[in-house]
Amino acid sequence: MQVVWDEVHFAGFVNGYLTGSYFFDIHPPLGKLALAASATLGGYDGKTSWATIGNPLPEESVPLLFLRGLPALQGTLTVPLVYLTA
Repeated sequence: MQVVWDEVHFAGFVNGYLTGSYFFDIHPPLGKLALAASATLGGYDGKTSWATIGNPLPEESVPLLFLRGLPALQGTLTVPLVYLTA
């Protein structure tokens, strides 16, 4: 597996939350906090570099199901939620 598109940014924010590092972001933190919570549940420690698109990821230390699964689940559930509330 390798780093794709927005993981460069969002995984960097998750790393910041999990390691307590300071970072600045102009957007509200709810989505990034949800990703950090999901990563914590998966056992991610926040020490993997996500610096460049295409870099390989060490699969044994990065729980991709938790990091990529939450956004996929949220996107999937958005369709019925919008249908039910419209």
